[in-house]
Amino acid sequence: MKLSYLLFLALVLSMYACGDSDSEEESFDYSVAIMSPNATDKMVGDSIHLHINFDEADTKTIHNISVVLTNTEDGSEVYSVSEHVHNESGHYEHHADVVLDVEPNTSLILKASVWGMHSSDSEEEHEHEHEEVNDTDKVSEELSFIVR
Repeated sequence: MKLSYLLFLALVLSMYACGDSDSEEESFDYSVAIMSPNATDKMVGDSIHLHINFDEADTKTIHNISVVLTNTEDGSEVYSVSEHVHNESGHYEHHADVVLDVEPNTSLILKASVWGMHSSDSEEEHEHEHEEVNDTDKVSEELSFIVR
């Protein structure tokens, strides 16, 4: 009787130990800062430099970023990038140069986002299986300007 009780107890304890480590999700304290461009009006044909800083306050991994420059009138994307960068320094910078080849008086919005990931990866295989990311998991910054 004691042996079966001890085996049952060992089984229950091992299930709780494994269950806790698998169900815990890492939390991130991400921030996004659009360094360039600024919100002043631009001219048709201008080339603007995009400089966006993505940071994690506790220097945890920057997993995923996206930068989208959208025409607010028709929803078309002037520039778009979405990447799994997996930068382990806690800081990642995105740079790009974009020519504003749009109609005069076009309103554009720049949206930069960062988000973590939920993985069920194996330590041995180092492969990530990503779940769909909920918009509430994203941290975003937006900037609007008009192209004259």
